[in-house]
Amino acid sequence: QQREVEAQRANTNRARSDLANSQGVEQQAAMISAEATRDVQMAAERVALAKGDLARAQDRERDCTAAHLGAREATAHQKVQKEREEQELLICREKEAAKKTIEVE
Repeated sequence: QQREVEAQRANTNRARSDLANSQGVEQQAAMISAEATRDVQMAAERVALAKGDLARAQDRERDCTAAHLGAREATAHQKVQKEREEQELLICREKEAAKKTIEVE
């Protein structure tokens, strides 16, 4: 009978040890799960920040494109204006030359 009691105590002690070990494993699993959840949240925040950065970069790209097109249009307008002024100057010179020719004759 004493051997049975000792065997039951040994079994009870092993069961308690197994229970304690399983609770420790369960705690470790909970900690790992919490850490993974934090990692996922941080990754989601980084993705959100990257999306914001991308949107701002696209806005800047559109602004630069618009500015470039505006500058190109202004340059073209300036060229047209300069050509017009040169043509007007040439016409004025031709008129003056024609007047002098008329006066001489």
